[in-house]
Amino acid sequence: LMRRSTLKEMAGYGAHSFVAYVGLSFLNQAPPVLIGRTLSEAFVGYWALPTRLLQYVVEIVTRVATVTMPSSAELTAKGMWSQLARLGTALNRYSLMLILPFSIFLLIWGRELIAKWVGASFAENAAPLLPAFVFSTTLAIAGQYNSIGMLFGMARHQVYSRTLVLEGLLAFAGFLVVLPRYGIVGAAWAIAGLAVLNRGLVTPFLLCRYL
Repeated sequence: LMRRSTLKEMAGYGAHSFVAYVGLSFLNQAPPVLIGRTLSEAFVGYWALPTRLLQYVVEIVTRVATVTMPSSAELTAKGMWSQLARLGTALNRYSLMLILPFSIFLLIWGRELIAKWVGASFAENAAPLLPAFVFSTTLAIAGQYNSIGMLFGMARHQVYSRTLVLEGLLAFAGFLVVLPRYGIVGAAWAIAGLAVLNRGLVTPFLLCRYL
């Protein structure tokens, strides 16, 4: 029952998934490397702490998205487009509401939390990064994570994977320009702006267009 057309379709899906994985890995790994080479290893730690804090919070949403992808694939196969649209709307709203209390807490008491947890040095250097990371994580990553899952479930992630690579390249170029002039705070806002532009606006636009 093997068919060449099916194998070609699977290979195409995997190729686009690989491109998206490369783009995401570049976005996650390039900033610490550039910070370590431009500033010092200590600033890598200051950069990593807020991202780790928010990663733990985003885990709540990613657990929901593990169900989003197969559910989207099933609804797509059955041609149930209206149900698919309602699924995306509801999941994104619930995901946003799940993360909002944590985001608000970190915006208000993030500096105090970091000071109590790892000391004054981290509070002074890592806490100023929180507004940028909270902004991008809330709106772009957690708020639209299910949109990404739906694109993968619908096998419509080709353009998304390319925009992710483009975001990574622009972030890399922005880092080279912003980091020496404005430090890690300026770099954080540059990264956050690109994330909101791509994953917070372009990604849901792509999903809406396909639906």
